[in-house]
Amino acid sequence: MTGPRGQTREQIAQTALRLFAERGFGATSLQDIANEMGFTKPALYYYFRSKDDLLEALAAPALDRLECLAEVIGRHSATPAARRGLLAELLDLYLEHRAVMTVFLGDRAALAHPAIAGRSKQANTKFHEWLAGPGAAFADRTRAVAAIAAIRSCVVAFPDTPDDELRAPVLDAARAALGIRPGHVMQLLAEK
Repeated sequence: MTGPRGQTREQIAQTALRLFAERGFGATSLQDIANEMGFTKPALYYYFRSKDDLLEALAAPALDRLECLAEVIGRHSATPAARRGLLAELLDLYLEHRAVMTVFLGDRAALAHPAIAGRSKQANTKFHEWLAGPGAAFADRTRAVAAIAAIRSCVVAFPDTPDDELRAPVLDAARAALGIRPGHVMQLLAEK
């Protein structure tokens, strides 16, 4: 949405995101957001019907991309190169939406929100199953979960680390969880 209403809506969303990060979703009220913006609470309702509506608007771009990625991988075989590609795409997604992901992954109230939890869980289940492979043993399923968790956890644990510094170690950790040694990819490519 463009124009003054769209700009104000975006300013409210960014203010809410900052307050959610500082105080937590549950501890931040619409009145807090309105006060920070210099609005009355009823004026805020013109842009967002509720705090839940605001939270969903913040999460939507990241969740839309997560779901799209889950749909795309379903059309491809889980080759070693495709598995590495998924991990890189997921990391890029988390880094692109780092502020939002940090709030959601670091705040149980936000993560447990029904509209967010269901979408996130469904996409992550697809990633885990695809990375582990059909009929995978428990150990392989565990490694797939650990690979995704490495990405999610590191993005939250190191929110101030620049993307270019975070990227390689996080990918190494995620690949290691799947049993892909760092540098192994380059060795395979050099041999071909």
